[in-house]
Amino acid sequence: MAWCQNCNKDKLRKADVEFDEELRKILCHGCYVLAHPGWLPPEEYVDVTDPVAQVLPKVDYAVSLDSKNGFQAQVAYGDLSFRFHAPMEQIKKYLGPA
Repeated sequence: MAWCQNCNKDKLRKADVEFDEELRKILCHGCYVLAHPGWLPPEEYVDVTDPVAQVLPKVDYAVSLDSKNGFQAQVAYGDLSFRFHAPMEQIKKYLGPA
């Protein structure tokens, strides 16, 4: 871990400090800007793509309702699958005659 030899900030990343040739010191970006007005810190490239999101399991679902098979539903998440089936006779029994 780097530290600023001017203000004594510690635990700085290497990307957060600069070597000042004139003062012959390692300075944090704040102190370096004070010593060299107009200087801008280098832009840091940050990869915001999430590698975990690219390998998430597939989510799938299906729902159907008809007079022959009744109500059917299925949800799948990766290798996990949940299926529900209610035959039309059972639905009629719970809901009563139409």
